[in-house]
Amino acid sequence: LRPTTWTKGAGAVLAAASHPSALRSGAAEPMRIYHTVEDGTPNSMAMIASTANDDLDGPFGAPSNLTFTGAATCDPDGAKDPVVIVIGTTLHMLYTGLAGTARNTCYATADTTTSYTAFARQGLVLAPSDVAHAYDERLVAPASMFVDSETPSAPLSVFLTGTDSGERRFVDAVGNSAIF
Repeated sequence: LRPTTWTKGAGAVLAAASHPSALRSGAAEPMRIYHTVEDGTPNSMAMIASTANDDLDGPFGAPSNLTFTGAATCDPDGAKDPVVIVIGTTLHMLYTGLAGTARNTCYATADTTTSYTAFARQGLVLAPSDVAHAYDERLVAPASMFVDSETPSAPLSVFLTGTDSGERRFVDAVGNSAIF
């Protein structure tokens, strides 16, 4: 299943979109949802924000496209599947970078004091292994990130999805705060 319309309460929150990643920063901030734009060629990402502070039910404003600075070596053919987390004032994003037939895990950051949609590319995090029948043979993509707020010294946990040549999908977890 890959729904392209996400609903909440009385109506659609997000249409023509997939792979949402929600960012909730507190009562004084809007709820932000980062997502892949599904316009027939899923190679771009956007963010929508609630128009009322911290309101999970919306209403939500119009989507804002994500922009990138820096060389597109990890994602020359586009980007999709954003996964976001804030640490301090830095918004960290892992995403799937499209490079020919390769699907890489790429990394970008934004300074939340100036923008939630302008990201500086930081480069490649993981590339497909090309090892026959390995879980990450053809694709390695971010699925989610998690920091245990009750144990601040705990490492960042990153969950990845991989695909082998038989198109079987796997999930892996990497507990490593050294990614950022």
